[in-house]
Amino acid sequence: MKIIIIGAGIGGCSTFLFLHKYLNHTYATSSVSSPSSSPHQILLLEAHPNPLVTQKHIGGGLGLAPNGLRALELLGLGIPEKIVKRGVVMPFAEARSSYPAPDGGEEGKEVYLGLVTMGGEKRYGWSNVMCERGMVHEIVLEEALKVDNGRDVKSGQKVVGVRQRHDPSDGQGGVQIEFQDGGIEYADLVVGADGVWSQVRDVVVGHHVEPHFEGLTGTGGWLNPSILTRTTPPNSKQPSSPFVMTFTPNGFFGYTPCRTAFDRSNSPCETDGVTTRPTAENERSKTEPLAMWWSSYEAPTPPPRDGPQDQIKAQIKARHQGSGDEVIQRIISHICDGEEIEAGDKLKDQDEGKLLVLPTFITPILETWHRVFEADGVVTGGLVLLGDAAHAMPPNSGQGVSSAAEDAATLALLISHYVSSPPAAVDSTTSSSIRAQDLMALKHVLPAYTGLRKPHVDKILTLARKLGNSKRVLTPRQCWFRDWFMWALFKLPEGWMNDWKFGWNVEKEVEKVLKTEKSGWWGWSK
Repeated sequence: MKIIIIGAGIGGCSTFLFLHKYLNHTYATSSVSSPSSSPHQILLLEAHPNPLVTQKHIGGGLGLAPNGLRALELLGLGIPEKIVKRGVVMPFAEARSSYPAPDGGEEGKEVYLGLVTMGGEKRYGWSNVMCERGMVHEIVLEEALKVDNGRDVKSGQKVVGVRQRHDPSDGQGGVQIEFQDGGIEYADLVVGADGVWSQVRDVVVGHHVEPHFEGLTGTGGWLNPSILTRTTPPNSKQPSSPFVMTFTPNGFFGYTPCRTAFDRSNSPCETDGVTTRPTAENERSKTEPLAMWWSSYEAPTPPPRDGPQDQIKAQIKARHQGSGDEVIQRIISHICDGEEIEAGDKLKDQDEGKLLVLPTFITPILETWHRVFEADGVVTGGLVLLGDAAHAMPPNSGQGVSSAAEDAATLALLISHYVSSPPAAVDSTTSSSIRAQDLMALKHVLPAYTGLRKPHVDKILTLARKLGNSKRVLTPRQCWFRDWFMWALFKLPEGWMNDWKFGWNVEKEVEKVLKTEKSGWWGWSK
C-alpha cells in the first residue's frame, strides 16, 4: 500500500513515525534504522521549501498535556523525554482576575481565583510541559528524517488538488494528488495533515469548509524568565505557580517559563533551504532559558499578522495598563514602552520587541473525517484527516498538539490491525491480491478511526469554545459570574476535571474497538 501524508508539521511527522513503527516495523526501539525493503511505501510531503521553515508560521509556545506526551511515548524514541528536558514542567497554573483602578490610576485590583490543574505525573504518568511549538516540531522532524531513506520526506510540494482516479487499474493508486509545479503523485491512502487551511478537507467532506474566525486574537512574545519574578512574596494561604493566567474585563494576559537552557548542537537547522546540523558559526547551538507571555482580546475581524508593531503595542498597553499584577506592568513597560532592564535579563537568541499576532481560526465540527473511494463496488483508495485539518482548536483548549499526536497513533494502530504485513518478497499475483485486500480494509480502518476519535475531540472543541468566551469583553456582572464560576471550578477534584481528557489512552481505546474484530484479519501474522 502507498500512503502519502500531506503536511510535515507536528501531526504529519508523528503520523509518518507511527506508520513506520506499526505498519512497516521500521524500528522497535530508540535505535532507528530504515530497512532496505518495506512492505508499504509511506511518503511525507511538505509545501514549504524546507520543513524547518514551518517554525516561522506555527506560532509561539504551547502547553503539551500528559495525554499528548503519553501518545508520543508509544514511538519508543524518547521524544517526550527530549521535550521535558527542553521545556518547563508545569502541572499547575495560577488563575487570577485583574481590574484597573476606577480612577484610571496605576494601582489596580487583583483577585486570586485558585490553581488550575494542568495534569501531573503522579496521576497521568506525565506532567504538562510548557514549551516552544517550534521545538516540538523540530524534535519530531528530526526523528522523521532519521527514518527517511532519502526519498520519502519531500519539501516544496505544494498541493493544489486531490481527486479520485476513476481508472486505477495500473496499480498506482486510486487517489491523485496534483502539485503547483504540475507534478502528480498517486496513492492508495492520503492523510490530510495540512492544517487549518487544508486542501484535503474539502474533498473529504464533499464541499468547501471555510475556517471560522473565532473573534479572538492573541498577541505575545518572548522574555527572560527573570522578568517574571515578583518583588512581593506570595500569600502563603494561596498556592502559587510561575505560570499565571489573568482574566480582565476586556481580555486575558498570561505568562510562564517555557524553556530551560540546553545544547542544541545535535538538532537540525535550515541553511540555504537544506536541513543540516547546526554549527558554532550559526550560533544555533547556543540556548538560554526562555519565558513567554501572551494577551488575548476580542476583535470583530482578524487583524493582519504583520501589522504595525507600534499599533499592536499601544493596544496591549491600553488593555492592561493599570493591572493589579506587577509582573504584567513590568512586561508592558519593557515591551511597549522600551523600558530598559538589566543587561543580564536581555535575551540573546530572541527579539523581545518582535510581537506575534495570531488570530484564532478554528475548524467547524465536521460531518466526517474520512472518505473511501469506490468504483463498481471495489475500493480504489481513501482520504483521512487528522490534527488541525480535522479539528483546529482555540489555543485555550491546551489540546491541539496532544490531539494530533493521539490522532496519528490511533490511525496507525488501526491500519496495522487491518492492513497486511506481507513478506518482503512475493510474486506479482500474490502482491496484487494483497493490495486489493488492503484497499478493502480501508472500509473498516477509516470509519473505525473517525468513530473513535471524532466524538472525543468534538467534546474538547465544544468545551474550548465555551471557555474562550471568558476572554471577551465582559460587563461587570459577567465578570462577577466568571470569577465565582472559576473559583468553584478550580476546587473540584483533578480526576473529575481532567481524567476524560488527560487519561485518554490510545492503546486501550483502540483495543476496545478491536475486541469485536478478528485479529490477523487478512491472514498475515502481526
